[in-house]
Amino acid sequence: MDFIQSYRFVLVLDRMILMLQDGYLLKKQGFKNMSYAPILTEGDYDLKLEGITVDNIDVDMSNIRRLNASDPIDVVVDIGNPSTWLQEPLHSRFMNTFIAAMKKNTMLSPSSYYTTSVHTCYSVGVDVDIMSIQIPNVIFHLQNDVHLHLGIENLFFFWIENNQRVLCSNFWKKENDFKYLHLLGSSMLQNFYVEIDNNRRQIGFTRSDCGCL
Repeated sequence: MDFIQSYRFVLVLDRMILMLQDGYLLKKQGFKNMSYAPILTEGDYDLKLEGITVDNIDVDMSNIRRLNASDPIDVVVDIGNPSTWLQEPLHSRFMNTFIAAMKKNTMLSPSSYYTTSVHTCYSVGVDVDIMSIQIPNVIFHLQNDVHLHLGIENLFFFWIENNQRVLCSNFWKKENDFKYLHLLGSSMLQNFYVEIDNNRRQIGFTRSDCGCL
């Protein structure tokens, strides 16, 4: 029998719940539209990152440092890490593109009080429905035509402070001494079905409204 691990990430705004579902049951339910990216190496769940777009603008992927010159630009799926880590200069290029698109769509700029070298944060009124904010359309493009369309729950974490709702980026900047170039964390996979097929050496993704569970 194929060894398949399937994970369902459930969106809960004040806490994150990870629900596990058996891969066989997932198949038996007839779950459709799962797209698969091949795992690049043995021992890690690393996938080829072919590009990132923000409102149809391509983030510059040129001259990204790699472990070896012949290595593809890869992201490692790490469900034990809540945040997504991007190596420089990709982190700055992505965040600069995202901030510009966010300002164009919402007229919001990062709050100078909350912005740090690690996070880019925004603050809105406590009565604002965060799901109604017109965030940029962010897509991570993986090998084999796998496209991860990210929602606000994948891009930000939230809390309330001083009558303001604070939204901070889930994307962290990783220093050069890190073993892997980029990590794709569990917050970015909320409201996705994620299927890890160790026999076929592939990982499948599809969007799912897990918040209704």
